[in-house]
Amino acid sequence: MTGYFELFDLEQTFALDIDELERRYLERSKVVHPDRFVTAATARRVAALQESMQLNEAYKILRKPVPRAEYLLAQNGLTIGHNEQLEPGFLMRVLQAREELSEAKAAGDTTALARLEDEMTERRGEVVDGLADKWTAFEASRDAAVLESIKRELILLRYLDRYLEQFEDEDEDEDEDDD
Repeated sequence: MTGYFELFDLEQTFALDIDELERRYLERSKVVHPDRFVTAATARRVAALQESMQLNEAYKILRKPVPRAEYLLAQNGLTIGHNEQLEPGFLMRVLQAREELSEAKAAGDTTALARLEDEMTERRGEVVDGLADKWTAFEASRDAAVLESIKRELILLRYLDRYLEQFEDEDEDEDEDDD
């Protein structure tokens, strides 16, 4: 299986030019699109479909910083498991934030909910922005400690994303009530 960066003939780096990625994606998707192979032999049609699916998956992963960072992490031999050890202080902060969110929801305190969402969105943005610097440091040094630091940041982002998903669930509930 061809690596995601190789599919687009791009250097494997976190600091990716997204406009260039999109340009190459559009260019290559025209070449491998299954509609171009409707009259081809079955094996070729299946191959075109697989190529198109791989290209779409690669684009989906590479165009966003967090999935791109997770992909690069895996390419460098580290993956994020389901039961990763985190520092107890961080876990306490997560539990406190969830409790505060639950209380604000129960009280119907829209001001507090907006504040909590804004704070966590800002925190998430800071972590994502910091990934670029960490990847630059890793790419220059190939230091395993920097790679471990990136992994911890990605685990943190998973927690932040799960927290923020609770606001999306709330927004969907409100949309359904409007119907």
